[in-house]
Amino acid sequence: MTATIQNTIERSIELPVTRQRAWDAITTPQQISQWFHGLWEFELTPGAPIHFDFGDWGIHRGRVEAVEPMDRVVYLWTHEGKDWDAATPIDDVPNTLMEFRLADAGNGTRLTVVESGFASLPDDIRENSLRNNTQGWDEQMGNIQKYLETA
Repeated sequence: MTATIQNTIERSIELPVTRQRAWDAITTPQQISQWFHGLWEFELTPGAPIHFDFGDWGIHRGRVEAVEPMDRVVYLWTHEGKDWDAATPIDDVPNTLMEFRLADAGNGTRLTVVESGFASLPDDIRENSLRNNTQGWDEQMGNIQKYLETA
């Protein structure tokens, strides 16, 4: 019997802000760096590179994959760790996609985050990446809610 490998993490939260405010928080490097607790550097253009500096968690690369203003943005990010080689093309290193979706909800905006691609990660990092990112998204959803309620 073959075990099914979990491929995605999905989290949703209702934010008490306008869709524009939520969009800015997930697509503006200065804002996302405030609540995600890492330095993000990028231009919001499909294909543009992303530089993530997560301090003790290391520096990672990424790419803007899709931008649908006010509805959806998708970022690719690597799971290379601290020993990555910047010369290796980004598509040749372990990576997952994180998709942020916005929808109207009551008096605010529903944010849904889906990170996918864990099933394609190498065996030696899959379980740890899935565990850390599952816990991480629980924390990040709380972080964005606090950021938007106080900013």
